[in-house]
Amino acid sequence: MSNAQLIRDAGMSSNYFYTRLRLEAPFNANDVQKLADALGIDAEELVVPRTGSGSRRLHLDGAELGRRLSLLHDKCTPDLSAAELASSVVEHLGRNEVSFTTDLWFSLLNATGPVRVSQRALEEIAAYFDVDSVYLVNHKANDGRERVEAELELRSALRKAGAESVATRALGEASPAALLAIARAINEGPNR
Repeated sequence: MSNAQLIRDAGMSSNYFYTRLRLEAPFNANDVQKLADALGIDAEELVVPRTGSGSRRLHLDGAELGRRLSLLHDKCTPDLSAAELASSVVEHLGRNEVSFTTDLWFSLLNATGPVRVSQRALEEIAAYFDVDSVYLVNHKANDGRERVEAELELRSALRKAGAESVATRALGEASPAALLAIARAINEGPNR
């Protein structure tokens, strides 16, 4: 996130932010909270030094995270039951030294309010599904969301057409709209 984006998302003026960053005036508790909200983290993480190499915990909209995880299941692993997928994801995270349980997986899938989750866990879940980690970690990246969801739709269409070995990334900079159009054309096909 750029400083300009952070300042905008926190609802501050550039002058106000930089005056405090240069220690010419102090950040107050409200400022810290606004910055933390803009970054999607706890305010405590901005003011308490971290010890060890633990993963940062993110505050995310649980309903949106659940929607994205469900979409990943539907588009990438439709042949796995919910329980099989949960076990597979937990096993993948365990191999990558991330503590995660099937209960946590299902709680993220079904969340309706704010959730706190390890950034590292989300990055490993994204790796499991072979999508950009920004899709799970940053819910403010709308253009990234559109791109990933268009790629998922195309991957699903290719799988249904028996051409799953085709790499959707080979399409390079095709727009999300173009990817969706290709997926629709594959799904409709000449005989459908």
